[in-house]
Amino acid sequence: MKRTISALCLALLSGAAACGGGAPSPATTAHNHSQGAPSIAEATRYRVELFGDDQALGGAAPLVTVVVFGDYACPPCARTWSVLENLVADYGEDLQVVARALTRPGFAVGEEAAEAAWAAGAQGAFWPMHRRLFAATDFSRAAIEGYAKALNLDVARLRDDLDTGAFSGTRARHRREALELGIAFGPVAMVNGRAVVGFHPEAEWHGLIEEEIAHARAKIAAGAPREGLHAALVADGVRAPISLDEATQELRDELLVRAAAELAAEEAASFGGPELGRDVRYQVALGGAAYAGPADAPVVIVAFMDPLCPFCKRSLQSSFAAALQRWPTELRVELRHLPLPIHAAAEGASRAAAAAGRQGRFADFYDALVAETGGELGRSRFAAIAARLGLDEARFLADLEDPSVAAEVAADRELAGAYGLRATPTLFINGRHFSGHLPPERLLAIVDEELAAARAQIASGVERGAAAAALIREGQPIPAADPQRADSPKKPIPE
Repeated sequence: MKRTISALCLALLSGAAACGGGAPSPATTAHNHSQGAPSIAEATRYRVELFGDDQALGGAAPLVTVVVFGDYACPPCARTWSVLENLVADYGEDLQVVARALTRPGFAVGEEAAEAAWAAGAQGAFWPMHRRLFAATDFSRAAIEGYAKALNLDVARLRDDLDTGAFSGTRARHRREALELGIAFGPVAMVNGRAVVGFHPEAEWHGLIEEEIAHARAKIAAGAPREGLHAALVADGVRAPISLDEATQELRDELLVRAAAELAAEEAASFGGPELGRDVRYQVALGGAAYAGPADAPVVIVAFMDPLCPFCKRSLQSSFAAALQRWPTELRVELRHLPLPIHAAAEGASRAAAAAGRQGRFADFYDALVAETGGELGRSRFAAIAARLGLDEARFLADLEDPSVAAEVAADRELAGAYGLRATPTLFINGRHFSGHLPPERLLAIVDEELAAARAQIASGVERGAAAAALIREGQPIPAADPQRADSPKKPIPE
């Protein structure tokens, strides 16, 4: 796998600027006047942000901060990290090196390897796992768990973190920053905001580090505090794609267009999209996971939910419960999965509920999920819930890992993205849109209104089981979240 990715990078970039290129690009214009040699970094300083959860080596209040974008399947990235670790040993408290994951959406093996490093970091072992992954050629789940075992990590906890996507948000945040900086391949190091593209030998790094130390000391002499110095050094930096030579830039820009589209598709449920009118009837798609109520109910609530959302919990346990108690045969609730990035385990929890649905226990499992309190949700907790409900545990765990279960959750998330939904709970009651928790009395009043409208449909000759769909067809089309995908929200409305 490692040789394949490296060969791809070399083919795309002809070895000039990244993935093994050693020479600076023609865009590199700064010079190290003390040594008379061209600097390996371009002169432009870019605004590179540091995050509170960063994994960093070196000084706590450094003069030079190096933020490195790299992929564990990239040999030049591994060589660059080897050089940087030597530099940390040389410069001590004056230098800090920060890791950034640079993964490609859809390259699941690389994504999981990156998340494994951060999952190891949650157990205090980021750097041992980081080094082991760069030395590896196998990024399969079995291999990653083997590396964790060799490092004496809690393998069950790491497995839970990978299954639930606990660090997928971190990985996506790093990728968004890379896109803004025009970084589509690695290694790229941002040295106090100045870009170093590709691998460079250690001797070439010393001139740049010395130059930046001198610059930082001048900044401190002018009144900047050493604590948080990086922010001051890059405060006036540009937030734009880094400069490359013309040929490499064309290839980079082509990759960035594709990467941006892939990222937008992956995060469609959380960013962008139209604002839907409150209490407006829309042509929402029916056919979500059956939570409660008969198939021919004349009132249908389509609820986009996150099982870890406290407002979803309130809706299920209070408002929905009251409505279903009052109208057990007149009301149907269908749930659509919308796991939010702010809840690390929500993706895994949604998949677990879908897996339980394969054994006809979707609603029971979902209720158990929202009732869980204390501790982190993960594979072991999901298995415990399944056992408590009397499910076939082996089948449940197999379904939890089944790609079709993940696809089921992804399809709901994509539908939410097409509808421009950003929050949970989002409800469509016979197509009428409401965002947020509805208190029991408000929900009861709305269902009462919709029941009257549905009965009018039935009185006009519409079959009972088609009444909800008939009302939904009278609603407005949902505007496309992406103007390039005007047909995206047009899902079939049942007859």
